[in-house]
Amino acid sequence: MGPVSTDYLRLTCDDSRSAGRLALECVALAREFKDRGDRQRTWRYVGGYEDGWSCGPIAYAEGHNSVLIQASGAASDPLFLACKEKLLDVRPTRLDIQVTIELGKDDPAYARRMARRADRFRHSGKREGYPFKVHVRDGKGDGDTLEIGTRGSEVYLRLYDKHREGFKKAHSKQVQPGQFAPGAWRYEAELKGSVACELYSRLSEAPGHSEAVLSEVRGLFMDHGLKLPVGKDAAPPIRELRYRSDIDRTRAWLRSAVRPSIEQLIADGYLGELLSDLGLDELACVDVSQLLVTRPVEE
Repeated sequence: MGPVSTDYLRLTCDDSRSAGRLALECVALAREFKDRGDRQRTWRYVGGYEDGWSCGPIAYAEGHNSVLIQASGAASDPLFLACKEKLLDVRPTRLDIQVTIELGKDDPAYARRMARRADRFRHSGKREGYPFKVHVRDGKGDGDTLEIGTRGSEVYLRLYDKHREGFKKAHSKQVQPGQFAPGAWRYEAELKGSVACELYSRLSEAPGHSEAVLSEVRGLFMDHGLKLPVGKDAAPPIRELRYRSDIDRTRAWLRSAVRPSIEQLIADGYLGELLSDLGLDELACVDVSQLLVTRPVEE
């Protein structure tokens, strides 16, 4: 198994004591990356924050009674662990975690096979919660990427060829060609909003950071029909992982996307067929139309 870590962390802090300590941590991290050759630049972040600074994968900005910190790649784990160890009062708005798996052989079609597996699971009805999208982005020789969900959703999963990624990032200091052997695949989860906050809390309370990250990544991908190819002695997935917002999002989807079709089918006289399709034949004797709130007719 390859690296296991947080891969991106964006957080805000409006507690003066924690903000001061965060600023010191960011300066220390920036100094390390500056010593490696990174240059300090102006960082502009839209959203009520003044122009800040960035140095390599770490960025810092101040707003009215609040600070904003963004860390990616090699800076995200040190920043997370500093917040955890010093018990800093922060609010994460995005948190990425990743596990890199070495399959032992080059397999360019791996992402597409896993996409078919996730798609079968998506249509199986085994998963509760809001439906998710499955898409494979063609890397055009630099490795395909399986995407589950969308960039705008609270849970967005990626699976991509880490070895071939180095081909298109040969100019980058973060990934060098040959850094990852053929057959190295990265399982990555990008979490935002309330889901990011919940994950941050769980990781902060876990005794072992790498073990907790592995467990969370396994749980997230299993929730979408994919198992990580890791040994039996690896950290068990958190199967009770269920997001409290799932039920709210599912109900919103039912109201906006499903209910209009159901109302139309009932109006057209297909109540019996509808109940049969839903496995609710026992409700055939109930006047379901009286349970639906009739929408006012627009004049």
